[in-house]
Formats: sequence, structure tokens, C-alpha cells
Amino acid sequence: NGNYRFDVEPESHLDRGYRVVKTTDAQGEGDTSRERAVAVTAGRSRVLLSGDIEARSETRLLHEARDALAADVLVVPHHGSRTSSTPAFVAAVDPAVAVFTPGYRNRFGHPRPEVVARYVSRGSAVVRTDRDGAITFDAGSSRIAGVERARAVGARYWFDLPTGVGGPPD
Repeated sequence: NGNYRFDVEPESHLDRGYRVVKTTDAQGEGDTSRERAVAVTAGRSRVLLSGDIEARSETRLLHEARDALAADVLVVPHHGSRTSSTPAFVAAVDPAVAVFTPGYRNRFGHPRPEVVARYVSRGSAVVRTDRDGAITFDAGSSRIAGVERARAVGARYWFDLPTGVGGPPD
């Protein structure tokens, strides 16, 4: 679940810079129990793509692969639902940037305000694809830099933020 696009320069050798971080078989989480997390490393930058994992999978990851969780950028689990982003998981990843990927006007109310607050309280910059559009950043030889929000960069005078989605980007 979730659509990610990576524009990778041929010389980046990204094909050798990723690791699938998976849990043992989770039970009782419905379709999301089969989700896996992928850690991508480019230079000294690290991105964790968490998919739709929920609290049970996060707990297993903390026990089985804690060392693989720290990341500069985290695509927040399960779009910021209340069933994910446990305080222990957020602390272990400790992302500089937390990317929430809720659908525009989704019926589930993602991301949940209490989940966003967990990341903000740790000092993470928060970006949201429903509000900010496509999110891009530079991951090079140093840390993550240049986080860019498509709706801020390509803003047009006739474009207003959708009602109920919030004010200007954080």
C-alpha cells in the first residue's frame, strides 16, 4: 500500500543500498500484517519506508531489528493511523523528517492528531502528501537536505489548499 517514486541517478548504486526489514509472521492485523519495511541508504542518508505496519509489527521490529530502524526520513506507518507509530517505534526511528501519506479527505481521519504530535514532540519536521503534494529531498553524501513540497514550489495563484487540510506547510 502506498505509491513511492524514486528518481535515482545511475551512479548512485541504490541497488546495493537497501535492506528489507521484516517481521516474523504477524497475526490478527488483517491485510496489513503482510507489510514490510524497507530501509534505503544513499550516502550517509537513510530513509525508512514503513508501509502499512501497525503496532504489533512495530513491536516485532523493535525486538528483531532495532539497529536497522534509525532513519533521517520516515514514511510514517499506516498513513498516521492510531494503530501505528507507537512511542517506542517513533523514538527508535527518530526521524528528522516524518512524511505522512494520507489520501486527500480520507474517511479515516488520517493522520491522527495524536500521532502527528508524537513526531513533532521529537523535533521531526512534518510533511503531508495530502496537503503538500509530492515530497522530494536530496539524499547525497551527507545527510538529508532540501526537503521540497510540490505545492509550495509549484504554487499557482489559482490554487488554494483544499478546505479542511490545514494552513501553510509546517
